[in-house]
Amino acid sequence: MVEALAWLHPIGGAVAAGLVVWVGLQGLRSRHRASYAVEARTRHRRFAQYIYVYVIAVALFGSTSVLVLRPDLSVAHSVHFYLMTSVVVLMSASAWTSRGAPAVRPHANHAAIGIATLVLVLIGAALGLGLLPG
Repeated sequence: MVEALAWLHPIGGAVAAGLVVWVGLQGLRSRHRASYAVEARTRHRRFAQYIYVYVIAVALFGSTSVLVLRPDLSVAHSVHFYLMTSVVVLMSASAWTSRGAPAVRPHANHAAIGIATLVLVLIGAALGLGLLPG
């Protein structure tokens, strides 16, 4: 049973990474002048907030599962932990800039933060593969 619980974070993390990539691509598609941009913008705006909450939940569960289920690991001694913490921070900054934060160019900042988030999610997910339960 404990062994099965150890797989919840990796599975949830894979789903989170996929969702972050999907919503990020919707944001990028929304910047085009084509007819699909309006639908992409609507999907991005509608789902990004829920995916943000899901990513935070998966991150918290990952730290908790390491403390409770993986005595062979330490929470803050992996690059994966720091990258995914950076992802949560970047997603928070992205949410802030999407709401008209007092910045010189909030939409340009929002897009740049989103692209950085996409890159870190993919790198962090790849590094997380090395931490899978054996």
